[in-house]
Order: sequence, then C-alpha cells, then structure tokens
Amino acid sequence: MTVYKFSEIDRWTSKVKRRLDKVQELAVREVFEVAQKGVPVDQGDLKDSLAVTGPGGSAKGSKAHLKASTILRPGGVVRGTWGKDAPYVLPAHYGEGRREGAFWIDRAAVQWPRIVANATLKAKAMLP
Repeated sequence: MTVYKFSEIDRWTSKVKRRLDKVQELAVREVFEVAQKGVPVDQGDLKDSLAVTGPGGSAKGSKAHLKASTILRPGGVVRGTWGKDAPYVLPAHYGEGRREGAFWIDRAAVQWPRIVANATLKAKAMLP
C-alpha cells in the first residue's frame, strides 16, 4: 500500500492546477490565432475588428487574442467577435449569393480537440 503525505498531495494538486491553467491559456490563444488566419482580408478591417471579452476585461484589434490569457480566468469563458459594426461580417463568414463563405470561426472551432491536445503537451513540457 502506498502512503502519501498531505504535503505531497498539496504539491501535486498545485502542479496540476498550474498545468490546467496553462493548457487553458495556450488553447484559447491558439484557437483565436487559427480563426484570425482564416479571416478574409480585403483592407484588413475585419481582422482589426476582433474584440475579445472575458471576466478579466476586454481587448480589441487584430492582436486582441494575444491578451486572452490576461482576460481569461480559470474556469471562465472568453468570447471573441468580429465586425460587430460591419454589415459584411455575416456574408464574409457564411457566404452570400455566389460568393463562398470563409467560415473562419467554424474552421477554428472544429480544431479545438487538436488544439487542446497540443496545449496539453506544451504545458507538460513547460511545467514538468
């Protein structure tokens, strides 16, 4: 039978919590990076319209996703929107008439399991 001391359990749970927080941080950042890469660029206005909000605040602009880790809180939700005031955001995303949509949000979302798996491996390497 294995005997554990409370101090060992405390260290282990602290390590796991740090890793989980790092996985969340890395995964949220990457899913926004993947989405941003898929945003169609005409003049760059749509990419620049990204707004990221969460329990820790908000950020706007093409690099807003880089601030997701400061906006995010463990267990919290971060929301990203593009083109809040742009009437062309829905046609750009879903398509309209004969113009095919870019589906940048959908294409990033379906990659979530891969993104989390990669973030987990990175977090294990960063926080052994």
